[in-house]
This record gives sequence, structure tokens and C-alpha cells, in this order.
Amino acid sequence: MISSSQRSRGRWLLMAAATALAGIVGVALLVIAMSETSSQPGRHSAAQDMNGNPIQFDPGTMPDEAEVERMQVEEDGGLRLRVPSVDLDVPLGSLASVDGEITPPGFTSAYYVRNRGVTPDGGGDGTLVVVTHSLREPGVAPGNFLIDVKEQIATLPTDSIVMIGDTSYAVRDSYPIARTEVADDSRVWNNAPGRLVLITCLQTGSSPAVANIVIEASLI
Repeated sequence: MISSSQRSRGRWLLMAAATALAGIVGVALLVIAMSETSSQPGRHSAAQDMNGNPIQFDPGTMPDEAEVERMQVEEDGGLRLRVPSVDLDVPLGSLASVDGEITPPGFTSAYYVRNRGVTPDGGGDGTLVVVTHSLREPGVAPGNFLIDVKEQIATLPTDSIVMIGDTSYAVRDSYPIARTEVADDSRVWNNAPGRLVLITCLQTGSSPAVANIVIEASLI
């Protein structure tokens, strides 16, 4: 990443217009595409996937210490993200956008964005945005449960149930979007009561992901 514009296009995968109610624009959501066979030395060398395996990071993908501190990341806020049809059950943490950018640093939790969109207990008032990682094989992160790499689609058909704590949402749509197009796609960033948007990388199987899967669901 040589310039700030290149950083936005390469490292930051999703550029979002935030909720109309808050009048916020330009929030970025980072869902990192990574491989993992062995960890690189340094501050992220202890990072593990859901099976406890160390992760090897693609160059330039992880935030530095200052960014992580400013995000005030919570890995587990006491709620769970559950998708019974694919046996996904992980902690739901949270984080804050910093300078219009968000970088989920963990690989065993999903995260809602505290200062963009609504909180889980306010899901009836607007769009709740949840982001999580997927990893290239043999790694396993929460997002891997949500994608079919071979078919390049989401694993959740219409009416699949997604649970945020005790609140249930039914899947209404899912679609891949090239990272370069996410910022301008109104389907993603529409603010509507009772709406959940769940986003992860769409892995390719052998190279860094170039697209994201967006799953939209409605409050039941």
C-alpha cells in the first residue's frame, strides 16, 4: 500500500454510506482475505483460527496497535451470532469505526459496528451491520460457514434463520459484490427498520479474495 487511495482500494474492502438517520458517510468495513499455514513473527503471531491453528497474513492487511486501541474492540459482548442451518455459533463482539475505517482484528468472532448503523437491541429501528472474516483453506473463520467457495455463492438460502442473541432474522437475499463496487451499491447500504446486513469475504480457494458476500435478512 503506497498511497492512501491505494490503501482504501486494497486494504479497505468495503466503503459504506452509513445510516441516513445519523447523516454519516464514508464508513469503511474491513473484511480481510487471508491464508494461514503458519504465523509470521510480530504482534499478530498469536492469532488463531476457529480450530486453533496459527494464521499467516497477507501483506499489509492487519491494523497496527494504535488503530486497534482506537477501535475499542470487544471480542465478546455477551451475545452470539448463530446460523443453525450451517452450525455457526460464535461470539458477537463489537468495534468502532476510526477515521472512517473498521478493521475486525479477530478470527473467531463476528462484530457489529457500534457507531455505524444500529446496535443489536435497536434492530427494529434501522440496519444492523455485522462483519466477520473468512479464511483461505485450511483456515476456518466464521465467514467460512457462510460461503460456498466452489459455487461462489452464500450458503444461506432464502428464509434461513440468522440469530443475533435471541433476536431472529430471516434471510431475504444474498449476492457477491466486487470490492471495488461495494461503496456505490445501494442494495448494501439502504437503511431500513429491522434489517440485518452480514458481510464476509468470498474466498477464491487459492488467491486473495476480490469480492464480498452480502447477506441481507429481515427481523422476524
